[in-house]
Amino acid sequence: MKSVSLQNPSEAFSLLSGRMGRLLRLKFKKELQKLNLTLHDRHFGVLLDLWSKDGLKQQDLAIATIKDKATITRSLDELEKMKIIFRVSDQMDRRNNLIYLTITGKRLREILLPLINTITHLALDGISSEEYKVFIKVLKKMYFNLKNPC
Repeated sequence: MKSVSLQNPSEAFSLLSGRMGRLLRLKFKKELQKLNLTLHDRHFGVLLDLWSKDGLKQQDLAIATIKDKATITRSLDELEKMKIIFRVSDQMDRRNNLIYLTITGKRLREILLPLINTITHLALDGISSEEYKVFIKVLKKMYFNLKNPC
């Protein structure tokens, strides 16, 4: 859609999405503090991916979470210290590590997914299911538009 031009700077997608992301992270951080959990937002991409498929390659997690090698390594080091994940050398290619959830990491799903759902419902207050479906469809298209050239 090349015909879109920014008339009102406060409607810039990058501004709105960035601010929304910060508000969601702040709300989530506040709720985590209530539960005495010391997780950071940088851990959630990793956890969500591992909850979908355990035993991912460290390199694949870096790509999926759009993090550089040093950043994903630091996040995994932190999660490993918290006993949420563990690494296993890939038998097919020893240069790779496979990342698995510990029992603690798997149990966190039972705590965090309801919390994520609650915050999501709060953010979606007054938004119809049709609006949400369109929003997700557009967001996915935008994501793939930006991801593909990378």
